[in-house]
Amino acid sequence: MDIEKSLIRLKARVKRGGDFDKWDLQTRNGISSISRAVFTIEEHGAGKQLLRMKTWTRPSKSFIISFSFFTALSVFAGLDGVMVVSLFLALFSILFLTEYILDASIGMHHFKKTLLQAGERWNELIRDINIEESFAVDENVLHGSNKTIILLKEPSLQNEERSLELVKKIS
Repeated sequence: MDIEKSLIRLKARVKRGGDFDKWDLQTRNGISSISRAVFTIEEHGAGKQLLRMKTWTRPSKSFIISFSFFTALSVFAGLDGVMVVSLFLALFSILFLTEYILDASIGMHHFKKTLLQAGERWNELIRDINIEESFAVDENVLHGSNKTIILLKEPSLQNEERSLELVKKIS
């Protein structure tokens, strides 16, 4: 999966979903959030496909525990009348919340960025195939006795080489 490789290049920890998970890819950039994505491919005829991606984030268990701990301590210190300690602990809670928001937004940005990169690579691949097909048609018209056959390999975004081979057969 090319999207997975792009996420790894962005230094995100990537995990694939299993057969019974409700998500396909999961990334973690920090300790506070987990971003997940589900991918769906829709066939639109004439060789056109649409890739849809739904992403969401959720807090990690370590974030929930630490945020709850410092928030509770801050509240209990405030109820006990120790306002300086209460404000200091509330500051830690706010810092943990800020870390979660930043982690979640970075995770979502990574998914969006990799999907756009995959789409650009796919469009380049299709554009190159169309250019080669037009050359093949021109060659076939110019050389009436030569038949030009276009063999397409399986289209794959994992393959960095161009997915097109032109083979000429002389009849």
